[in-house]
Amino acid sequence: MLQVLLGCDGGGSVIAKWAGLTKPQPVGQIVIRGLCQCEQGVLHNLEPVYQHVIGKGVRLGLTPVTHDKVYWFLVFNASSSPAAQGTTRYVVIYSTIS
Repeated sequence: MLQVLLGCDGGGSVIAKWAGLTKPQPVGQIVIRGLCQCEQGVLHNLEPVYQHVIGKGVRLGLTPVTHDKVYWFLVFNASSSPAAQGTTRYVVIYSTIS
């Protein structure tokens, strides 16, 4: 009998279907995640601890992975208005690539 199965291919994946998991449902939040690598020779100077900032409808977390890499995420509540969602998506995309 299978005791442990690790999969990182999403909620709608073959493994999720095989395991009998239900399809993911929207939760009203937008999440952006990333891994930053500092320029060569530049260190991030962060303590080796997870940091989490919570605001009204917004959360930001980051943690050092190595001396020059930092994992980060940003979560914020999405508006229920379709027009506002389009605007939010534009702001997210623009902010992420800027």
